[in-house]
Amino acid sequence: MLFNNSVTSVIILLFCQNGVTFSDSVKISSVKKYDESNVFVPTNEWQEIKRDQVIPKGLHVQIDLTTGMRRAKLLDSTDDDNQASQLVLSKNNDIENPNENLNKPLKEKYTLNLDKIGAIDPETLSEIKNKYRSYTEIKEDFKNLELAVKTEMEVLNDLLEKFKDIKNNKPKSSYNEINWDDTWLNTLVDMEYLVHQVDNARMFTQANGIENIVFPSLNSSSAEVRAQACRLLGAASQNNVPSKIAALESGAIRVLLHTFLSDQSPTVQSSALYGLSSIIRNFPLAQKLLINNGGIEVLNSVFHGENSDHLKLQIKILTLIDDLITERQEVNKEIKLISSRNSSNSLEQIEELEEKQRQYDAANLERKLMELDWCHHLINILQKQVVVQDLNSVSVDNKHYRKQLNHDDIEKIINSIISLFNHCLRNFKNNLLFKEIISNLESWYMVLSEEEVAHGDSDLYFTSLFKKIRHITISLT
Repeated sequence: MLFNNSVTSVIILLFCQNGVTFSDSVKISSVKKYDESNVFVPTNEWQEIKRDQVIPKGLHVQIDLTTGMRRAKLLDSTDDDNQASQLVLSKNNDIENPNENLNKPLKEKYTLNLDKIGAIDPETLSEIKNKYRSYTEIKEDFKNLELAVKTEMEVLNDLLEKFKDIKNNKPKSSYNEINWDDTWLNTLVDMEYLVHQVDNARMFTQANGIENIVFPSLNSSSAEVRAQACRLLGAASQNNVPSKIAALESGAIRVLLHTFLSDQSPTVQSSALYGLSSIIRNFPLAQKLLINNGGIEVLNSVFHGENSDHLKLQIKILTLIDDLITERQEVNKEIKLISSRNSSNSLEQIEELEEKQRQYDAANLERKLMELDWCHHLINILQKQVVVQDLNSVSVDNKHYRKQLNHDDIEKIINSIISLFNHCLRNFKNNLLFKEIISNLESWYMVLSEEEVAHGDSDLYFTSLFKKIRHITISLT
């Protein structure tokens, strides 16, 4: 049998309201009258429907989706007694034009009723006109705008000129000075947004933006302006070699160190640190200049005296130092990796990396850190973090408390400890409090790691942190 279970088929039960011709496509715009000789005559047996045959009402239709063959028969009495009881080919308009009912709804839907439009009362029409402007009015508004599109460099150049006017027109009254500071600040913010783009940053430095805009802003009486000036310099220098060199040549490192040391605002200090880090990252020559200008001693001062409670700033400094140490270690790893390849291009790459390594060696950051007892800072800041978060007195089973923990800060401290672990090993081993804290952290993060694995978390953040702490514990034994 042609239509069996092995053949893909679909059975459609049609209660045809009109005699509809099955064809490849039905175009409403061109409907043909039916030919009585071409009407399908059904029986109680399945019969094939020929192409373009008109199908009467109330048939059981079957279509084979594999071959495209169509068959039909009368409805069984069990299917629908009323529909199958009669088969009358009516010569009314429905059969004469089988698609007329398809045309009607579309015509009614899309025919514009001009009578209804004319029936709108004058008051309603006036209300509509007042609510919406005419096309002529809108066109005139756009014409009057005279919009001119400027490039980012043109906008930056306008801001540079605007800054000159601001700096040269300082108001005499304190009231006007507040607005003046706001204008100054907003101009710096706009510049910061633009100099994130490499070419804009290069234009900014070539226009002496560091000397003429950043440095004068650092003398402002407004802490917000001073902080924004540092962020502007940081944005211009970040991942931008020409701007880094320009900052180095302008003496920006020395100026930022002075700002960091002398300014009492934590926000300004944090922003100055950002500016410094943007200049010296991946720039060993700048790192050497930082060390030669007493930069590590300046950063070290945050861990003593009045600034000892600035935990967030201390963690930022630890993170910066950790990044600088990691840079040097990555260069050493890359040299070993390229040396193992023995390719023709390896020699030039190795020479470049070895020159970079010599510059890192000349800076000798680790030696300076050991001179300033940096290992002691690592121990103290870890202890502070544990005290602040009260890790010793709260059970790891306290899930509500665990959600409030600052795991990010703990991770940064652990990374800093690992970076200098070999240099500080003796200090760590001889400090019982340090070993106790590490042991407690290991217990904490072991539980968090087990839960993370059990829940099927994809990032395994706690598991990674647990492994780092576990590595420290093993190395201390």
